[in-house]
Amino acid sequence: MPPDLRIANTFDRGQPISITVNGAPVTAYRGESVAAALLASGYLRLRSSPKGGARGAFCFMGVCQECTVELIK
Repeated sequence: MPPDLRIANTFDRGQPISITVNGAPVTAYRGESVAAALLASGYLRLRSSPKGGARGAFCFMGVCQECTVELIK
């Protein structure tokens, strides 16, 4: 499991929750975007380009195609 890249908890976070990423549990916090939770958990590669290059979150606002992920409830 990748290391948690969040800064020390010096402010109020939402409640911790668990999401599952490719079968592995990942800690996220209520109010965090999915892209932020993935990045903080060490998931830097979210998809591959057509030529096979690594692609990760870019804008973190949901307006570009780079952090497109499939969410299954």
